[in-house]
Amino acid sequence: MPVLFQEKLQLVLDSIKDPIIVLDISTKAVTANAAAKDIEHYLDKCVLKQELCSKNHCAFHEKGDDEICLVKKSLLMDNYSSGFFKIQHHQNNFTTYLHSTTTPYDGFIVLHMKHAHPPQGQPADIHENLGFNTSRCDILTGLPNIFFLTEALHQKIQRARGLGTMLSVLFIDINRFNRINHFFGREQGDAVLRMVAQRIQNTLRASDVLIRQGGDVFIAIIADDERNQDIGIVVNKILKSVALPLAVRNEQIRLKATAGISIYPKDGILPNTLIKNADIALQRAKTDSLKSFRFYAPSMEKGTGELLLFESRLLSAIERNELVLHYQPLIATGTGRMVGAEALLRWNSPDFGCVLPSKFIPAAERMGVIIEIGKWVVQTACRQMSEWILRGFPPITVSVNVSMKQFRDPDLLHIIRASLDEACLASECLCLEITENIIMDKPETLIETMSAISAMGVELAIDDFGTGYSSLNYLKRLPVQKLKIDRSFIMNITEDEADAAIVKSVISLAHNFRLKVNAEGVETLEQMDFLRQLGCDELQGNFLSPPLSVEEFAILWTNTLLLHGGHSGCEDIQRIEE
Repeated sequence: MPVLFQEKLQLVLDSIKDPIIVLDISTKAVTANAAAKDIEHYLDKCVLKQELCSKNHCAFHEKGDDEICLVKKSLLMDNYSSGFFKIQHHQNNFTTYLHSTTTPYDGFIVLHMKHAHPPQGQPADIHENLGFNTSRCDILTGLPNIFFLTEALHQKIQRARGLGTMLSVLFIDINRFNRINHFFGREQGDAVLRMVAQRIQNTLRASDVLIRQGGDVFIAIIADDERNQDIGIVVNKILKSVALPLAVRNEQIRLKATAGISIYPKDGILPNTLIKNADIALQRAKTDSLKSFRFYAPSMEKGTGELLLFESRLLSAIERNELVLHYQPLIATGTGRMVGAEALLRWNSPDFGCVLPSKFIPAAERMGVIIEIGKWVVQTACRQMSEWILRGFPPITVSVNVSMKQFRDPDLLHIIRASLDEACLASECLCLEITENIIMDKPETLIETMSAISAMGVELAIDDFGTGYSSLNYLKRLPVQKLKIDRSFIMNITEDEADAAIVKSVISLAHNFRLKVNAEGVETLEQMDFLRQLGCDELQGNFLSPPLSVEEFAILWTNTLLLHGGHSGCEDIQRIEE
C-alpha cells in the first residue's frame, strides 16, 4: 500500500468512532483507526500484532465455530458477512461481544466492529438482566462503566421501593494510586487495578453491582441492607480486601482505600441524588485522617461548600500576597549564638484567618499547587535573608521545608539556583529540610538529586528524624549535614526514659556520621539543659522563641546582638521574649 495513500486512509479511518481494522490476506492487521487502537490493550494486543484467530491471546470465534474466525471465513468466501465475535480475555477472565461486518476490498478486508448484546442463546449474567451491554463496559477491568451507573441504580431503586428495603451506594477510592503508575509503570498499574476490582467483586454478592467510574474510583450498589452498621461491615470487608498485600514485580505492596456511602431512601430517592451524596461522603472521608469511610450526612453539604471556597481561595493566595513566612531562631547550644532560622509558612486568609500549613498543605498537594507554593517559599526565604544581611546582620542559614512532590520536580535544581542568584545569597546560607519518608521513596533517585543540591553548597537536613523508616545504610550514603529530632521525642524527654534513650542514641549516631543534630520543640528550661548535656548541637522551640514575623524577628535579632556584642544567648532570648 503506497505511503501517501495509507496516510490519507488513516485520516479517514480515525474520523470514524467505531473500531475499524484493515487486514491483509493472511488476516494480519495492516492498519487500524484510533478507536481500535484504544481497545488494543483490552484485546491483549492481538488485533494489531497477531493473527486474529490466535489462540495464545484472545479467542475470536463465531458462535458455534471453535476453529475458524469469522474474518478468515469471509476472506475465503470473498463476500460480505456479519456476525458476533465472542471475546474471551483469558488473563482477566471475562467475556464480551462485538458485532462485526467484514467487507472484502482489493485484496484487503475491512473489519467494522460495534459493541453488542450477546447472540441469542448465550447465557446472560446479572448485568445483562439489567440491560447491560458492552458499550457500557470498562475495557480495563471488564466491569460495567460509568455509563451504566444511572440505569442500574434506577432499576435497583425500583426494586427496593417495591420490597420496602434499603439500598446503599458506595464510592470507593484507592488512595494515592498514582504512585503505583509512577513507580512501576502504567502497565503494572493497570494490572493492579484489575486485581483490586476482582478483590472488591469477590466481597460482594451476585445481586450487587460493581462499577468502575474511572481512574482509581469504583462504585458499588448494594441492596437489602436494613441498618447502617450492616453496610459498615460490608465496607470494612471491602477496604480490608483492598489492603491485603499485592505482588508487583516481585515486590509486596499495600494499598489503602477510602469510601463514602449514601443510603436509599434516607439520603435520596433519585439516582443522581444518591450518587452526589455518596461522592460528598467520600470527599469528607478523604479529609478525615481517623476514618476510612463515612456515611453521608446533610451537614456535609455545608462542609463541601466550605471546602470548595477554601480551595478556591488557596489557588489565588499567592497572587493576593496572602502567604507569609514566619521565622523561628535556631540556637547553637555550645555558644548560644543564633546560627539559623527556619522559615515557616502561614496563610493569612481574609476568609479563614491565619491558616497553619497542617491544614492547607494537604489541600495544596491535592490541588496540584504545592510546587508553585514551594517555589515561592524558597524565593521569599532567600530574598529575606539577603535583605537582612544587607541591613548589617551577620550571615546565618535559613531553612526551608521541601515536600515530596517538590523533590520530584525536575525544575527543583533550577529553582534553587535561580532563587540564590536572584537574591545574591551565598548557597551556604540556605538549608533544605526533607522528611525521612521522602528519603525512603525511591532512595537511589533521591541520592542523585541530593548530591546535585549538595554540590551547589546548599545544606541538607533530615526533618522529623525518628518518625520514618530510613535505614542506616542509606543514612550513611546521603549527602546530608544535619538531623532534626522530631518534637514528639523531646516532649517528655525529662520524664520518659525511653524517649531520653532514643534522643541520646540519635545524637550519638549522628555525631558518628559527622552530622549536626537539631532538637525541635524545646518548651522548658529542663529540656534545654538536658539536651545540652547530651551534646545536641542546635535547639529550637517556643521556650527560646516562637515563630516570628519578619519585623519581630529583626527586633529580636537586633536586641540580642546589641546586648552581647554580636551573638545571642538562649537565656537572653527567653528574657527578651518575656
